[in-house]
Amino acid sequence: MIVGDGPERIRLAKMAESLNVKSRVTLVGNMDDVRTAYAAMDGLLMLSIYEPFGLVVAEAMASSVPVFGLVGLGEYLESERPLLTRETGLLLWDRPRSRRNVNDLEDPETIQMLASHVERTLSEPPLFSDVVRAAFDHVNSWFSVDAQARSMAAVYRTLIAG
Repeated sequence: MIVGDGPERIRLAKMAESLNVKSRVTLVGNMDDVRTAYAAMDGLLMLSIYEPFGLVVAEAMASSVPVFGLVGLGEYLESERPLLTRETGLLLWDRPRSRRNVNDLEDPETIQMLASHVERTLSEPPLFSDVVRAAFDHVNSWFSVDAQARSMAAVYRTLIAG
């Protein structure tokens, strides 16, 4: 399922057809309320090379959807308050990326390793539920409205103090 719209939609639809997976790919388009999309997911694949924060990742975690993927660059892994950790995200943490820009594809070995990782995790209910619970608790404590308000207030206090 791909939610959203944009200039890549036509290319993605053609790619799904050419790879003979059109019946397994749904291009939903834009949605005013994405909660129904998260409710339909068994997991979220995060495959971006660079992810500044990862709102879609936080939304998935808050919706109890496990996040799978490859580690990329971005503030979602900042040292002080990371969105994803080894306990909250089912990423291939130690796998180097083979893809360096948007038009490159990951090598088949990496994709197979990721697919095996997803399959193994979804077939082990204790691991699956532990990660989902940890992710839900993490995103709801660190990124709640109250936590964000406290964080912003601290920034303002620092600025005012000079």
